[in-house]
Amino acid sequence: FFSTVAACPSAMADAQDGSVLDESLYSRQLYVLGAEAMQRMSRSDVLVVGLSGLGCEIAKNIILSGVKSITVSDSEDVTWADLGTHFFVGAEDIGKNRVECCLAKLAELNPYVVCKQHAGRVDLQFVTTFHTVVMVDQGSVEGLMEMNAVCRQQGTHFIAVESRGVFGYVFVDFGDQFHVVDVDGTEPARHVITDITTSEAAEVTVDEESGQALGLAVGDVVQIDYVEGMAGINGTQHTVLQVTGKHKIVIGDTRDMGQYVRGGYLSGTKKQETMRFKSLGDSIQSPEFVVSDYAQMDRPGQLHVAWLALHRWRSAHGRWPQSYNAAEAEEVVELARSLDLSVPSDVVRALAYTARGSLNPLCCFLGGIAAQEVLKSCSGKFRPIQQWFYFDAVECLPSVSSAVADPKQFTAEGVRYESQIAVLGQQMQETLKNL
Repeated sequence: FFSTVAACPSAMADAQDGSVLDESLYSRQLYVLGAEAMQRMSRSDVLVVGLSGLGCEIAKNIILSGVKSITVSDSEDVTWADLGTHFFVGAEDIGKNRVECCLAKLAELNPYVVCKQHAGRVDLQFVTTFHTVVMVDQGSVEGLMEMNAVCRQQGTHFIAVESRGVFGYVFVDFGDQFHVVDVDGTEPARHVITDITTSEAAEVTVDEESGQALGLAVGDVVQIDYVEGMAGINGTQHTVLQVTGKHKIVIGDTRDMGQYVRGGYLSGTKKQETMRFKSLGDSIQSPEFVVSDYAQMDRPGQLHVAWLALHRWRSAHGRWPQSYNAAEAEEVVELARSLDLSVPSDVVRALAYTARGSLNPLCCFLGGIAAQEVLKSCSGKFRPIQQWFYFDAVECLPSVSSAVADPKQFTAEGVRYESQIAVLGQQMQETLKNL
């Protein structure tokens, strides 16, 4: 069943209509995305499954961006481990359902976005009623693959995101044909025309004295306007057939468009692209990565294998490895070696050591990236991640040898920073406390 919360009934009606944009509220976003992209977003329904600290960050960002509606679903109750990463729950919420504790607070963020709760199991057919589905901190790869397959079949865009310790990933699948209406958001350059020949392969020359080169390539599309004499060419778009100089291009046949006299502008057009995404199952076997650290080009592939090994261990044991438990971490390393012998063991161990915990800064960082992908999905603006983004911050971890020697330092129950202590240890928590 559903429960729905909207901060303002009139705003809720506007949100359901999708035709009203509050320019005072969305002024900066309108400047970046444009009115058309914002209108597309205001007609989009989004589902977020998993309202952990990371999931709440994603939901918050999506609501503030101005989609039509957001539905949040989570059967889990608030635990002490949630308090260190979750800004909408407190000690008084321990034992209560995560969504029930957060829904009203989320709805207050933007009166134009309808916020709904879905209680109970998320049915595979239910998810297909949404434009975009975001799966957050879902530990079962098999479950994610099943959900992804249904989304692909129904044309629903799919995002999976997870944060464990100082590691995280975002996976994106927007289907076989995803059209990006504006690849990079760059405003096309505009040039003053000085000549257009009348011929089967017409050459267009722009003002050389400006010092601004055309910067075009074969296949680019340009538009011509405000030309005197050659009236038939105004408002038309042409594909660049040849680049004959810094200020000259060949566009095609202009013989029936008149004779050029003077003036006119040549403008580039927004770069568009149709992207093809692989399913989660196919992408696990044959991944494509976005590199975040050019000093470690091999890192995404290493982390891909480490995460697969960690999920296999969890599938076999029904839980995450204990913090800094050497024996359990070694089992994850062996699973990784069975997948790829070249993966560095220290990377896999670090993920296994810290998988039980989570850090608020990393949740905020990954939540921002995941929500940004939702905006791309709904608006068609900017090129999305294709298809895996991996991140780690192992430099933040304490000395592994000392941590393994005293794993009790990474255990704390019934305290607000339980999840943070599982990653950084009690000694580091005391240091942070005394800053």
